Amino acid sequence: KIYSFFSFEESLVAIKLTDRFLLAGCFLIIVFGIYTTYNIEHFTDILFWDESLYMEKGLQLWHSPSLNWGPFYNVWYKLLSYITQDKIALYYLNLKILCILLPLVLFIFLMVNNINPVLSFFVSILFLYSFMNLPVWPKVSHWCLVVFLVHLILSKFIRNIYLKFII
Repeated sequence: KIYSFFSFEESLVAIKLTDRFLLAGCFLIIVFGIYTTYNIEHFTDILFWDESLYMEKGLQLWHSPSLNWGPFYNVWYKLLSYITQDKIALYYLNLKILCILLPLVLFIFLMVNNINPVLSFFVSILFLYSFMNLPVWPKVSHWCLVVFLVHLILSKFIRNIYLKFII
């Protein structure tokens, strides 16, 4: 049988979040991601327009919120600003985290949906090193994909169809 995501007869999640392959794959993706984005400041420029405007709107979130410039992405920047106050370091921190977080969440999503674990790992690693990850700018699309995949992962563990739509 083939089950869709919103099927009333969904298959049970066969993998537990404490599975050794899942944990090892997450660890390796994080290690490869840190290795890939290490010293990214030396070979990536700060592009002045969309991403820097999102960052500025995020830093000014409590003083003058902007509802038409990605409010959830602005909140993300505001949360990251508590880690570092330097705007340049904040820009690169966002770049590094989202370039690692998206393949990581993609791996967990594939594993939770009972895709072959080795295939899930290789697809995630390929995405980590693809031109759809690091060079994509602005990173708001990465943020949207991370949020979307996290919601799909969470809804996979919920049995009630009404609660799935709420998530």
